[in-house]
Formats: sequence, C-alpha cells, structure tokens
Amino acid sequence: MPRPRQITPKQLAEAAYRFFVLGHKQSQIASDLLPGHRSGQGIVSRWLKDAEAERIVQYDIDADAALTGVPIKPDETKMVDRFRALSNAHVIDVRRLRSDYKAEEWDSTLHIALANHAGAVSHGALSVPHQRRNLHIAIAGGRTCVRLARVLARTAPGLSEILVTPLGGHIWSGRLWETGAKHTFQLPLNPDYAAVILASELNAAGHTKVRFSQIGRELYAGSEDEARKIIEDRCVFQRAGTWFGGESCDHAFVGVGCLAQSTHRYAEILRDDTAGQSPNNEKMAGIRKTLVDNGLPQPGDIANRFLLALPRPEFFTVERDLPSLEALYGRLSAEVDAVNACSVVMDWGHLKTSGCVWVIAGGPFKIDVLFTLLLYGETRPEGEKARLVSRLVTDTESADQLGKWKEAYDGLSSDIRGWYARLCSRLFSSPG
Repeated sequence: MPRPRQITPKQLAEAAYRFFVLGHKQSQIASDLLPGHRSGQGIVSRWLKDAEAERIVQYDIDADAALTGVPIKPDETKMVDRFRALSNAHVIDVRRLRSDYKAEEWDSTLHIALANHAGAVSHGALSVPHQRRNLHIAIAGGRTCVRLARVLARTAPGLSEILVTPLGGHIWSGRLWETGAKHTFQLPLNPDYAAVILASELNAAGHTKVRFSQIGRELYAGSEDEARKIIEDRCVFQRAGTWFGGESCDHAFVGVGCLAQSTHRYAEILRDDTAGQSPNNEKMAGIRKTLVDNGLPQPGDIANRFLLALPRPEFFTVERDLPSLEALYGRLSAEVDAVNACSVVMDWGHLKTSGCVWVIAGGPFKIDVLFTLLLYGETRPEGEKARLVSRLVTDTESADQLGKWKEAYDGLSSDIRGWYARLCSRLFSSPG
C-alpha cells in the first residue's frame, strides 16, 4: 500500500521509532506529527503498517536472551565477605539450563547467561554520574564480551557522550578459507568487533554522542618495538597503564580464558601450528608443557593478556619445595611477559586504574585463572587501592568452589600465603 503523500520517509521512520522502540501511543504520535487532524490516529496506524510492509521495521528474535539465571543473594554476600577486594558479586543459579545442552555446549551456554546477567545488573552502575564529560567503556573480546556488547545497550539507562574502546588487537586472522571446511560458522570475537557492536547498539538504542575507536591490527606484533609503536599510534590504552590524552576508564568489561579449554581461539592456533612457525606460539607451547609436567594449572588470559594460574590450596596438602616452585613460576612468568610485550594489548595497570572492572566468568575451565585473579586482591598490601576485579559475575557452583578455596587459603601457613603474595605481585606487575 503506497503511503500518503503528506508523510516523508523521515517522518515515517520517526513514527515507527516512537511506537515500536519508545512505546509511545498512536494518539500521542498523531498529536505531535499531525496536530489538529481529525483522523490523525487512523493515519498513524496506516503509517505503522506501511513501515512494517516496507521493512522499515524489522523484528529480531534473540533466542540467547532467554538464557538467564536466578540471582542468589546469600552467595553474593558470601563472595564479598570472603574476597575483600570485591565491591560487588553477582551470582546466578543456572542449573535449570544444564539438562537442555550437551556437555560440550555447556561452557558457551553458561557464559551467554552470565553476559546476559551482567548486562542486566550493570545499568545502575552505568547511570552513576561521572566527573568527566565522557563515559569511557573499555571492552575485551571473546564470546562473553561480544554477547555483553549486544545486550548492554538494551539495559543501560539513557546515556550521553560515551566513548567505547577495545582492549587489544585481534587474534582472528580472517583466513577462514584455509580452514573453513573443518569448522562451522565463526565470528571474529575480537575486541574491535565487541567495541563496534557495543557502540552501534548504544547508538541504535537512542543513546547520544557515542564514539568508539578501532585498533585494526593483529594481537601479536613482530617485535616489542613494533607492538609499542602500534599502541602509541592506534590505541586509547597506552604503555605503563596510561590512557591516550589523559583519558581514564570508567568501566572495563573483561572475560577470562584458559588454554586448557579446547575451544579457546589461541589453543586452536597452538594445535594448528605444529611446526612452530611463530616464536610466540613456540614459547606458549613450551610453557604449557612445563606446567602440565609439574602438575600445575595451564595459563589463562584476561582480554588476551596471558597470565599464569597459581595452584589451588589443595596442592599444598603435601610438602612442597617453595623456593624451587617460586623459581619455576618466576622463570615461566618472564617468558609470558616476553610474549605479552610483543602483543597489542592492555596491561594490568589499565585495569588497576579503571573505575570499575567487571569480570564475567565461571565454570571448571576458568576457575583456576579466576581464583588467581581474585587472590591478587587478597595479597595486595594494606592501603593499596588498585584491584583487578571490582565486580564479579559468576555462577553458584563457581562461587561455592571459589569460597571453599578461599577458606583453605586462609588456613595455610604464613610461609605458603607469603609465597602466594610474592607471586601475585610478580604476575600482575605493570610493565614500565
């Protein structure tokens, strides 16, 4: 049906936006766009039908939005009580979902549910007034953060003057024609991708004055000097924990990765690079083997910045040679630092200086890395405000396990707790 001549394409789009997105009544729209017209509401009704027929209005069914959990307030209180660096913990029970998914699908399903919950609970924090003009949101890549980027704009309050920035280069090369026959459909899942999705969704949702940055470079540079040059030229995060132009970050959203998980993108790269074509790949493969040979957890990453995971407290139920173990971690940590130094990625100082760091993670693959991250807050010197996790979004099973490990950690000897403290300081030191 051709639309009446008195309506322009811009007016038609405005009428559709006000009705379908803002929820305005047809009578209100008619009063504003057709003041004094007797049949205004009927005309607006026809406009809206035209908008659907001409695909100005389209419907998107987001099945993943149904993946939600039940907040468990007592578990949230326990987490904050146990881990003193946490300002908030958001714990959900997702066990009702487990029976609907195969075991190999569960980790991805869990993190979609966690990202959905993070989007739902973050609206209050994002609405807090900020001293600077811009609300700066920094975001990592990965399945969890890409999902969060899609839902955050829907739950955030009306915001204005927003800057969205990625926290690293991309690990996804785009050369899927070489391996496409072996894989199902894949998305980039890079920080750039998450940033552009978040900024686009914020803009489409009616938030105003949205800006974003893109790095447009691979995560791994050819050398430390090359990585430094790319960061200086193309990144809002700069060296030594600083931000371009004196910017600071209000909210950083990150996930957790672990190379023990077969679906981790870098774990896939290490499997494919059997010839050791990349020096970084060769180093990380050697680090993994050493850790496995010594019965220690495999490395993980935060926003694609690698870190070593410390052993669980139960590791010390038998007597260990602490000096030798500390020396081993020191050597491996130096090797990880060398890989990170050649990477276009944020450093720990950027998280420590952010107003709020949201860590969204759970499940058995990532819990060792998550525990190590939380331990930094427990072992930092008294009076030091810097922390790596401000708000944790996780599931009940992970929260319960983390709490048990924290109780076991508190019961360790002062020598072992001192060992943890020294290594946490070493693992999360910021490069100069």
